[in-house]
Amino acid sequence: MNSGRSRSGHGRSSRSRRPGAQSPVAEVLFPLEFSANPSISGLKPDQSIAWPGVWVIVDGRRAAKLTPKGVADLGLRVGLAWTDDLARQVEAAAEEGAALREAYTALARRALSSADLGRRLARKGHAPGAIARAVEELTRRGVLDDARLTEQIVRSTLSRRVTSRREVEQKLRRRGIDTHQSKPSLDEAFAERDALADAYALAVQRLGRMETRLPAPTRSRRLFGLLARRGFPPDVCAEAVRRAMKELATLPNEDGGDTLCP
Repeated sequence: MNSGRSRSGHGRSSRSRRPGAQSPVAEVLFPLEFSANPSISGLKPDQSIAWPGVWVIVDGRRAAKLTPKGVADLGLRVGLAWTDDLARQVEAAAEEGAALREAYTALARRALSSADLGRRLARKGHAPGAIARAVEELTRRGVLDDARLTEQIVRSTLSRRVTSRREVEQKLRRRGIDTHQSKPSLDEAFAERDALADAYALAVQRLGRMETRLPAPTRSRRLFGLLARRGFPPDVCAEAVRRAMKELATLPNEDGGDTLCP
């Protein structure tokens, strides 16, 4: 039985965190003093907009705020003895609840991958275990879905601009989605696409916006650079530029030589 001081003799958790991390606002209060034989005296729902949950009341004082699932998982009930072991379990559940709250706030602003959300929670100072449990719970609820997010990013990117598979892969990696995860969506999206045709279409489009007074070699180099930045291979870039320049009855240079350098 808790003596009233060991797990209850401190305020908020003083768990060590990595340098530079922000401290999460965990709803773990643990009053400074309990009775000799503390017990849960109430479970009070809190319907705050920021984070609805359930306050665990010990000896008439708020000890921690948990999710309804956290309360159910721990089997908390009025009259249950408040032991050191139970206090540790409640603190861990409260940390998970704080991570979930932070996760929902982040996801309300922007769709995130599991890895990206995990990094954000770590920067906020949440414990690795709480992060893992929060990500698992959100995935179970369908709030986090890396496959769905991958499809959305691929569709959105290709609807806005002509680009290469490589550039889309790089964009997905920046969002925390690795090549193994993205392969099915990319295979489907690029199954009917031709890299040279896409590069050529982009080259013709951009060539039409260039100033006609620019020398042909300058336009060729700029087109090549644009295609390379979009992730097209050097040989595809060179061929697409040649075809685009020929389409406008212009050669890369007057003697017909190749001015393009991968």
